[in-house]
Parts: sequence; C-alpha cells; structure tokens
Amino acid sequence: MEEIIKADQSSKIKVFIFTIIIISIFLVLNFILFPQIRFWIEQNQILKATKAIKIILVALFIGIIPFAIQMAIIAIRIIKSKQFPYPNQKVIKDTKIIYGEKAELKGKILLILSILLIIFAIYSSFFSISLIDSLLI
Repeated sequence: MEEIIKADQSSKIKVFIFTIIIISIFLVLNFILFPQIRFWIEQNQILKATKAIKIILVALFIGIIPFAIQMAIIAIRIIKSKQFPYPNQKVIKDTKIIYGEKAELKGKILLILSILLIIFAIYSSFFSISLIDSLLI
C-alpha cells in the first residue's frame, strides 16, 4: 500500500502569498525603477544609472541564496531520513512517500543543485559588477 502525505492548505496559502510578493517586486522594478534608470541614462547621469543597476543585480542574485540554503536544509533532512518528503514535512500537493536509495538520491541531487545555485548567485553578482565596471572604462 502506498503512503501518501496529504496537501497542507496553510502551506498552499503561504506559497501563494510568497508568489504575489515576488511578482509585486518585479512589477515595482519594471514600472518604477527601470523608467528612472532610463531617465538617468537619457540625462547623461550614467554613474547614477550604473550604480542603480549594480544594486538591483546584486540584490536579485544574492536574494537567491536564502532559498538555496533552505533547499540544502531540506536535502540534508531527506538524506538523513532516507525518506522523501522527509518526516513531518508539509507539502502543497498530495505526495507519495519514497523510501530508501531513491529518496536518498533525490536528496543528494537537491543538495548538489542548491550548492550550485549558491555558487551561481555569488559568481553572478560579482560578474555583473565587474562587467558593468568594464563597460564604463
């Protein structure tokens, strides 16, 4: 008999609210900050514009890191328990429980992806700054 963890309604609501917040941030960037940056460029205030672009890019890339850390924590719990989802984990849709090597493999893949995401975020933030600086020279 398959074991299934039922979806948690409060988790669904939290994911929905989080999604609305992320969309709101991107709308603010799109309709307020980007037009302001465009205005600075048109007014030949290049240093102001590039400083704003650097801050936005670094914030976006560094903003990925907390999610990658949370992914790593979940991955470690899956690996330790050899169960996916790990015991008492809340899920947003009905999920079949996987045990043993398959669960451990999922946990290891998730851990590798979270580490790669952290490396990508750090590298990209430094790369974007150096790229913008090199364009100004």
